[in-house]
Amino acid sequence: FSRGKALSQEQHQALTIFENNLAVINEVPQVLLTDICFDVATEENSCFFSEGHLAASRIPRKTGWKWNQSRSKVELISKDGDFRLSFFKLNPRKNGEEIKRVPQYKVWIFNITNAHSSMKSSFFWCERGIEVKPTLDSNFLKELSFLEKFVSRKDAYELGWLNETPEEFVSNTLGEYSTHDLSYHPTNYYYEYPNFCQ
Repeated sequence: FSRGKALSQEQHQALTIFENNLAVINEVPQVLLTDICFDVATEENSCFFSEGHLAASRIPRKTGWKWNQSRSKVELISKDGDFRLSFFKLNPRKNGEEIKRVPQYKVWIFNITNAHSSMKSSFFWCERGIEVKPTLDSNFLKELSFLEKFVSRKDAYELGWLNETPEEFVSNTLGEYSTHDLSYHPTNYYYEYPNFCQ
């Protein structure tokens, strides 16, 4: 899409996110407009395509605030003239009801129209929302057991990759606890994965 000089820095960034996802549209989730839920709409960096144009009123919200369009819509045409694009940013805003603090979400809606068939679709991106840190379940940990040779026997045991408790681990562990508390609490492991939206 041709970019006008009037675009702000954040609009340039949002447009780049849209174009990057459009290039790999088959790998991006497709969501029905009727299936959009609050958790998906407010998860940081979540994004999806949908059939039909998306309006602020279709984005779920909580009591005490509403989605507010903070700037005017940006209207663009693709370089080949086949598509028209309209996009805008939404932020939460108090709607007069009692609420202590308005969440600091920031989402973008892109509405696409085919200039020849008038077919409509949309793209949604949550730029700022609830950060979700993925955790590993036991099944996924088992799939990673091929990494056993790259970690210590102690770590391999904690991750469930060894059937027997390493001898040196037992002796070391017993020395770490008093006689009143011999319970063992394994470490929680968290892994960060690159988000598909970037």
